[in-house]
Amino acid sequence: MFDELSFLFNNTSSLNQREINKMVYRSLQIFSKRQMENFCFQKMSPNLIGRMVSIDGIKHLEKALQNGMGAILLTAH
Repeated sequence: MFDELSFLFNNTSSLNQREINKMVYRSLQIFSKRQMENFCFQKMSPNLIGRMVSIDGIKHLEKALQNGMGAILLTAH
């Protein structure tokens, strides 16, 4: 990842090697966290997941389904 970012930002931005190192480190932190979440999520009970996850605008989905319509759901991670 370091080589790729160094190539991308070489001569095109003001990022130095230290800033690129920080980007790589942060990216690996985020990736590792997501992997752990995926692993742990499989082991969680539906009740625990329900306490950790919130759904905004569920009434819009329910209304669309009641009217025989579909809906597009978006999720952020």
